[in-house]
Amino acid sequence: MEDEKVYVFKAALKQRKKRWFHIEITGNQTLGDFDYIMREAFNHDTWDHLSEFFSGQAWKSKGYGEIDPDGGGSGSEKLISQLALSEGDKLEYVYDFGDDIQHVITLEKIAEPENDEEYPRIISIKR
Repeated sequence: MEDEKVYVFKAALKQRKKRWFHIEITGNQTLGDFDYIMREAFNHDTWDHLSEFFSGQAWKSKGYGEIDPDGGGSGSEKLISQLALSEGDKLEYVYDFGDDIQHVITLEKIAEPENDEEYPRIISIKR
């Protein structure tokens, strides 16, 4: 079942692609969960600013709905598995609509979950 799979993403700042993170999240987790781990990875605040994931290029492709810093918002409850992603697919993520901090997110693989691991999680970093 896709809900139980682990999605391994490489997330980078759009203007600084040499700084990236590998993030694992399960298909039954939400864009709200993904937003929280993105904020943690990139040291974005968790108490201010809206964000949104896009199916392609930010502002030019379908957005999945805004996410409030507290995890609410129209896009927060969408499951990762509902995005119908395949390996190699790209998303874009915008944090802080005023500053328009854009990120490129690539799905590198879909794997089986590891026993006793908590998701989402950051598994590697390149600063």
